[in-house]
Amino acid sequence: MPAFKELIAGGFGQTGSKLYAIAANHINQAVLGFAQTTTNFKKQQQLPRHISIPDILNMQGQVARCYAETCFQKFVSDNLQRLRELSEADLIKEFAGLKLNLRQGFVSTGMGDLQSKLLTVAEAKKRKADIELQSRKQQKLQQAEQPKAIGCAA
Repeated sequence: MPAFKELIAGGFGQTGSKLYAIAANHINQAVLGFAQTTTNFKKQQQLPRHISIPDILNMQGQVARCYAETCFQKFVSDNLQRLRELSEADLIKEFAGLKLNLRQGFVSTGMGDLQSKLLTVAEAKKRKADIELQSRKQQKLQQAEQPKAIGCAA
């Protein structure tokens, strides 16, 4: 299954990037329970623009966001043909309905307070740097395990 961003881009053509931004905003709203745009939420929380919502979520929040994005991805994938036939306004209503269902699920399972558990910007930057360092180490290990070609003189 393609990544959610690619699924929307491929499934909805020129409006795909706009629809992905709308869906991503709904996902963030479902996980954190805010009503405004993600940009306005970040301003309210005094978060730098370059810090993404997944960056500042604690581990529980990251799991919730991953689940929400997976639900959106499955919903779009399973209903792609029907969704393509909808107007943009009706498609956004479908996304809003899914967001509401997800939010209710998070609240009913005790995950409605994730906003109070956000990492500080410093913690988020440190975690991201640690992840990138681990990724580079993993790449180096994989490269070291690759068989080297031996040149033979003729």
